[in-house]
Amino acid sequence: MEYVEGESLSAILQRFRGMPFRRGLEWAQQICSALAEAHAQGIVHRDLKPQNILIDRQGNVKVTDFGLARSVETDATQPGTILGTPAYMAPEQVEGKWVDVRSDIYSLGLVLYEMFTGQRAFQADTPIALARKQVHEVPPAPRQLEPDLPERIDRAIQRCLEKDPKKRFQSVGDLEAALTAQPKAVPAAIEVEEVALPFHLIRWQRSDWLLLIAAVIGLVLFFPFFDRTSLAPHNKIGFDRSALLRITQEYAQRLGAPLGEQGEIGTLEDWDQYEHVARTAGAPAAAKGAYWVWYVDWFPPNLKPTRVYVDKTGSLVAFSRDFPPDDAAQKIPLEEAKAIAEDALRRFFQRDPAGLELESAGSDVWLGRGSATLEHAATTFVWADPVGFHGLRRRYVVRLVGRDIALLDAQPDLPPGYIRRRWGSPPNWAYATGALLFLLLMALGFAQRGRVELRARWRRLTVAGVSLLFGFAAWFGFRSTLATFLATLILSAAMALLGAVVAFFSSIGVEVCLRKLAPEKFGTFLHLFDRRIASEPCGLALLRGTCLGLALLGVDAVVTSVATTHLGMWLDASHLKNQAWFTISRWPHFEIFLLAIGKTLWVGLALIPVVAFLTTRWVRRLWLACLLAAALAAASSIHGTFGALQPNHLKVPVLFLLYLILIGVFFRYDLLTLLWAIFTFGFWWQNYRMLVMLEQAGPLSVVLAFILWGLIVVAAAAVAFQSPLRSGYHRLATTFE
Repeated sequence: MEYVEGESLSAILQRFRGMPFRRGLEWAQQICSALAEAHAQGIVHRDLKPQNILIDRQGNVKVTDFGLARSVETDATQPGTILGTPAYMAPEQVEGKWVDVRSDIYSLGLVLYEMFTGQRAFQADTPIALARKQVHEVPPAPRQLEPDLPERIDRAIQRCLEKDPKKRFQSVGDLEAALTAQPKAVPAAIEVEEVALPFHLIRWQRSDWLLLIAAVIGLVLFFPFFDRTSLAPHNKIGFDRSALLRITQEYAQRLGAPLGEQGEIGTLEDWDQYEHVARTAGAPAAAKGAYWVWYVDWFPPNLKPTRVYVDKTGSLVAFSRDFPPDDAAQKIPLEEAKAIAEDALRRFFQRDPAGLELESAGSDVWLGRGSATLEHAATTFVWADPVGFHGLRRRYVVRLVGRDIALLDAQPDLPPGYIRRRWGSPPNWAYATGALLFLLLMALGFAQRGRVELRARWRRLTVAGVSLLFGFAAWFGFRSTLATFLATLILSAAMALLGAVVAFFSSIGVEVCLRKLAPEKFGTFLHLFDRRIASEPCGLALLRGTCLGLALLGVDAVVTSVATTHLGMWLDASHLKNQAWFTISRWPHFEIFLLAIGKTLWVGLALIPVVAFLTTRWVRRLWLACLLAAALAAASSIHGTFGALQPNHLKVPVLFLLYLILIGVFFRYDLLTLLWAIFTFGFWWQNYRMLVMLEQAGPLSVVLAFILWGLIVVAAAAVAFQSPLRSGYHRLATTFE
């Protein structure tokens, strides 16, 4: 017999829960053609069902399994003979009556019903119940289950399912003519075709085992190189959010500062200190320094807040407070003030003044925290360490208002004459480039809103999801006063509306670009927003994206290590920004997921549409468009923590190579695989740093984030291999029976 490399229509319907209209109609025509040939030879199939219809890798249909087929002239079809599958048997077949070509047409109607609606016309617990329904019940009209189904298809299927054979189509030729009749005229600009997925996107291939091996190698490389390059291992903190509040409150009480309502909790990172040490002594030496401090503001009644800063061990780094306007502190002699200041130096910074250099001492004015109108006579003392950390000398400042301590500060200072740079952050034009790209996509989506059919569910979910994210982000500034509550509520609504509008039209622009470039790469992404989310292609895309993301994690770690050790480069501000903030956040795992999603959209939905736009507008050769898109993205310094290095002119080649890899992932697989690979990379890149920094404080929330990510991957694997798992289960159940 001929070997057909492909799969049955039944397997496809189980995976997709229905067929795209164009593809289903094409296959229906081929089934009709096959049956017409059999009927022309006087053969009735008598067991037509999705399991007996094969689809090869080129999309051609093969009607198989004529084991029950008999000539219409033989006695095998005489009354009293009941053969077939109950779920797809014609009523006369169930009753043992005469069977002819119209019985095959009834069975084909049931197959078409399942193809275009995603579910069987009749469902029951037993074969006998199914057979009774075939004789006595009428299924719901297909358009009740799939409102977008053309009316002619609905009428054709219902006519196939008539109980009386005389009311059905009398030949499959008549049925094919009804299916292919031209629909009512629609605007030529509307494009509703959904392209069938390539075979390698719907089945696990042998080459995919290489992805799994690459993921393991990526993790094996990531962990040792992470310890050599990251700032996190040397900045493990010993407190969580509640401990931070308790520690800072105790310091404020010891310093005699008035306490009130707990206010802002935040972090400060000094990028310039890291950049100075990295340029002076190299990135490996700079990685051993500490560049974060955590602070809490306490709001006394009618005063500016009291702010307390601590380092990773919970030791005091800085302190400042305010004084009432009518507080006329008595000026004390300089020697007495110096004694108080030296005592504070010993008590709070554990430093002996005799081992420090006294740089200045004298009268001063204390304006309080942010106050430009209230002045208090003060006495200020400044000591400095004689030895610094690669040029960073720690200065100790003690400022007194009377006998009360108004200011303590023990933070490192940059060398005199150092010019502060902002090379650690992406240049302003990088943000401008990204904003311009999304504006172009939004404009394109608005202009093309009538030329592409986006599923209504996808549009609603996109708008609702983006609105939720933007609204939630705006609520981080919530305070308890009514005025702030109302202001935040209005801001949340405005941000949600703006985000929804941008996402709505940008999504149309992205789809327009991708459908022109590679429409088959867009299918699994759309499956996320309809009932095909549990299809095998979606599971495979997520599984492959996981492997690719972990492999990229190892590649990035190796590249970062080589660049910082041998090429004179250093880490950029992505390694400092947000990292400390996550340690004191109420929902760090949620924020890390949100940040990873943002990075995914920032890179994935910026890079590939550029390729599509260049290909369809200016550049005819695809390889040249890919090179130009990677070069533009790298030159703009847009990155999702890929190649997070400095200086920028050396980072561009690294980003260029990484973006070429991402473009290759898209063309080898699809958009969903690419986006999940970027998400996996960004999530691990950020969350593992959190896990290391919180190791001593109990990183429960971070572990929960990893567990959630792992559950998604396990679910994706189960979905990807649901067919063999189901078959194995049935074999096992049969064995035990």
